[in-house]
Amino acid sequence: MSIFDKIGARVGDFLDEVLLPEDVRLLHERAREAMDRGEYVRARHLLDEALRRRPDIERTHHLLGLCLAFREEFDEALSAFEHALSIREEPSTLFHLGLTLERMGRSAEAQAHLQRALALGDETPFEFDVHLALGRIYLVQGRADKAARELQRALRLRPKHTEASVLLASALLNRGEDTRAAAILNELPTEHPTLDHLLTQGEIASRQGHPARAADAYEHVLDRQPDHLDALVGAARAHVAMHQPARANPLLLRALSVCEPDCDDAIAADIHSLIGQTYAQVGEHQRALESYKAALAVRPDHLNALAGAGRSALEVEDFDQARAYFEKALSQSAPHRSGAPHHTAPLRRAELLYGLGRCRLHAGDALGARHLLDEAIMLAPDQRAPYLHAIAEVALELGDAAEALITLNAAAEAHPTSRLQSRMEATSKRALHRLQSYWQPPEDPRSSAELIAALDALVNLYSADPHAGPLISRLRELLEELNAPLSVAIVGEFNAGKSTLVNALLGEAVVPMGVLPTTAHACIMGYGPRAGARIVYEDGRQRDVDFAGARHHMREEPEAIARLDYSYPHPQLRSINFWDTPGFNALDPRHEALAEQALERAEAIIWLLDANQALTDTEFERLDAIPRAEERLLIVLNKVDRLGASDERQDAIDAIFAHIEKHVGHTGIGIFAISALEALNARRANEPTPAAFDALLETIDLSLIQRSTRIKVSAARSALDQWLRDLHELRDQLDQGYAEHLATLARLKAHLDRQSPAPAPRAASEAEALIDQLDFVVIGVEREISEALRPRGRIFTRQSLDEEDRDFIVELFAHRVDDLLDRAMQRVLHDIEALEVTLATEISPMLGALNLNEARALRRRLDGFFDASRALKSVLRDRVFGQWRARAQGQLRAASAAAFEELLAMPAEDVAGRRDRLRALLPRVDQRFTDPLAEWLREFSLAATRFCDRLQRDLEALRLEAHHRYNLTPSASSS
Repeated sequence: MSIFDKIGARVGDFLDEVLLPEDVRLLHERAREAMDRGEYVRARHLLDEALRRRPDIERTHHLLGLCLAFREEFDEALSAFEHALSIREEPSTLFHLGLTLERMGRSAEAQAHLQRALALGDETPFEFDVHLALGRIYLVQGRADKAARELQRALRLRPKHTEASVLLASALLNRGEDTRAAAILNELPTEHPTLDHLLTQGEIASRQGHPARAADAYEHVLDRQPDHLDALVGAARAHVAMHQPARANPLLLRALSVCEPDCDDAIAADIHSLIGQTYAQVGEHQRALESYKAALAVRPDHLNALAGAGRSALEVEDFDQARAYFEKALSQSAPHRSGAPHHTAPLRRAELLYGLGRCRLHAGDALGARHLLDEAIMLAPDQRAPYLHAIAEVALELGDAAEALITLNAAAEAHPTSRLQSRMEATSKRALHRLQSYWQPPEDPRSSAELIAALDALVNLYSADPHAGPLISRLRELLEELNAPLSVAIVGEFNAGKSTLVNALLGEAVVPMGVLPTTAHACIMGYGPRAGARIVYEDGRQRDVDFAGARHHMREEPEAIARLDYSYPHPQLRSINFWDTPGFNALDPRHEALAEQALERAEAIIWLLDANQALTDTEFERLDAIPRAEERLLIVLNKVDRLGASDERQDAIDAIFAHIEKHVGHTGIGIFAISALEALNARRANEPTPAAFDALLETIDLSLIQRSTRIKVSAARSALDQWLRDLHELRDQLDQGYAEHLATLARLKAHLDRQSPAPAPRAASEAEALIDQLDFVVIGVEREISEALRPRGRIFTRQSLDEEDRDFIVELFAHRVDDLLDRAMQRVLHDIEALEVTLATEISPMLGALNLNEARALRRRLDGFFDASRALKSVLRDRVFGQWRARAQGQLRAASAAAFEELLAMPAEDVAGRRDRLRALLPRVDQRFTDPLAEWLREFSLAATRFCDRLQRDLEALRLEAHHRYNLTPSASSS
């Protein structure tokens, strides 16, 4: 259509209005007045009359469409507007036709007619209403971005218009811009808010986590319209969020009655899901599950109902059903309108992962559960308490009770609910029970069976413990001694006749006599099927010889021999072993050490005194210091044959006895005066032995051999008491060691915090340094170009560079940029590697102080950190500096020949211009460089912090295990 045609059409429109028949014009005016008064029936009669008189007038059909639209006879109104448009296309008719189609739910057609109205009418008086209507339509279509643009255009025409502002706030809500939406509503007057205003206000408050404000807004709506469905559901949801199920449930039941029977599926599912939440909040989980199932019957993919059904199924311990609900919920790819808004999607996923993790744990898949729970706690760090409790249960299932307790401590710091607190206490008791070492000490002090059972239990408890290796050896020795014959040590001063006494007691010359001035080695006489000796050397070698061989080796290699074990088929040696030891005050200090050891370890002692030697203070001190002497010490005065004939010795013996009793009292079982040599000779000759020697034999039999079990038990009980004290000392030493390691680690973490650069400032600093250094590169390349263009000689001048020269300059530029980037990257890596060296330097001594198993586990942590560090360094090379390098090289090589021609064509004196052109060939050092570098620095700092945190948890777990492992808890049974 030409410009003239358009003018003609407008003139025709004008003429139509001017030339309108008077009777029709009067009918139009009367119809308008009737519509203004709401008399739409009369208005239609008038317009029908106008149509009868002139059916071809567009204005009549337009007014008839308005009248029918007001009466909500939309089909007829639509026909009238379309008839009007068939006569002449008017923006006003298009606008009202669009509104009619909007009311009929035909939003796409309405949108097209409204947009056509805008296109035909420049600055039409209804432009605001068109933008407002388009905003409403786009909202219905779920196109929040387009709705927001149209509504903002409307508000530019009529600022702070209530309906447009409320609709814009709703559009912004759908885009997740809660704060902007709230700000728009806050600018509106609050004296008489519209229902839409209140509804949007309630939704904003709900989104922002203010359920009390949301409930207040929705309840104001209900004051005006008690059966307003959205307000009923919104208020109920707010009360559920405030854990007020008693207030929420009646609202939901009313909403359900309002909603039925033709309720939208999504709304019905929301209502049933919220009813399920109210039941769950009062602990009626079976009823809650039924409500959630009702929601899912309507909408099988309703995420809130799936999550709630999973939770309730967990509570009623239907784990298979719970797992199915959680898995289906996790498989949903996008939030449903009934679900949480986008910014809470991670929290919802975390909840689902947590629930599925608990199902996996119940099914015995502890590792699978741990994977899910770790992801959950990363998505929702503020929901730590229940997730940490579940992780503690996983650790307990995996047999790591110490890790479980440490995790429970962290959960306790995360403000658990009272119900969760009670569950955590139960889990803590289980973990402590698993961690503690239960052991039943012997109750009857005389029972060898109880003692052996207690020792066996300790061996089983600590046999695989690397820290308790030496202690376990002592326990095994105690068990061997309890099952071995009674050990009787023959102890005395040097050359007191101990070997002779042993032979006399056995009635045979078993122990060598007269070979050396004294026995140089510890000799143990025990039972064996045949006579013989085993020489045990200092270096651990052993040699079996006969008695003669033993004498020979004792003479030939006394320094190399540690002890001699004699075996002899003497019946008395089945129940008693004699330890013949080197005497005290010997020339060799090793002899005295052996005597001291025998005095400490033997179960019974025969202290042998020489009747011809005055008793020294040293001997009395040693006698007086013997523990439990009253039940295991016999004092034997030997060599009384040197005091005179048998009938002349008694006075001398009595004097010696009086002297002994004066200094050591009645220590021991008894004092006997004998001649071991006389007794040995008599026994070898089958002659009667002296009465004193017979008394000694009888006492040994009654007081030692027949009481050997009691003596052994008493000695073993004392050794066990000392062992338990040593165990507690080991616990304290380990505790102190782990505390020192933890202190070292704390200092290391503080050092890393001080030395680790803040990511953003460090990245900005590196960017500034790179920019400065690139300027130097540009200056250097510009000098190369200037030097290449400098005239040479008097006749020829160099005005341009050929292609080879340009290629050289590009390669030179690229090489220098590469070198610069390498040096910049090395600066970053230098600081990182310094931190790595500090870590290795501080942690290596710690690993050396731990046992092999502990060090191996912590070494794996360290190796894992260095593996992660190597991967991060590769990322630094490839993705941070590498990406900028690639852009730089690409731009340099892509620079056209024309660009270089322009560069080279610049005047020689325009150095600054050439430098600017050279800088333009390189990419800018902007956020595309600093952001990746800052992110990389954050990743490395996080890796180092995570490593130290994990190492700390490992050490805390070791410390906790040691504390409980070596702190024995008495129990009748250890389960």
